Amino acid sequence: MKALVEGQIDSYLGFKFIRSERLAIATNIRDCIAFQKSGLGLAIGKDMVTKIDERPDLSYGWQVYMAWSMAATRVEDARVVKVQAYEAP
Repeated sequence: MKALVEGQIDSYLGFKFIRSERLAIATNIRDCIAFQKSGLGLAIGKDMVTKIDERPDLSYGWQVYMAWSMAATRVEDARVVKVQAYEAP
């Protein structure tokens, strides 16, 4: 019922759709992924480090620095699939 009120479908048959335009596209076919949460793993190598400083050499403007080391991978191949979506020109 929520989809009818808002006019958008964000979930269907247990899938939650997340819109992203960062996925690769070739001609009119965009490669998308569908996955179950337990099929992916996230490893954090170094926790987030943040520093905020003034820069006297730039009229005391502020400089923000942030670093983080992480990686993700498939844990189980059967829980991650590629879906090709056609996009009309």
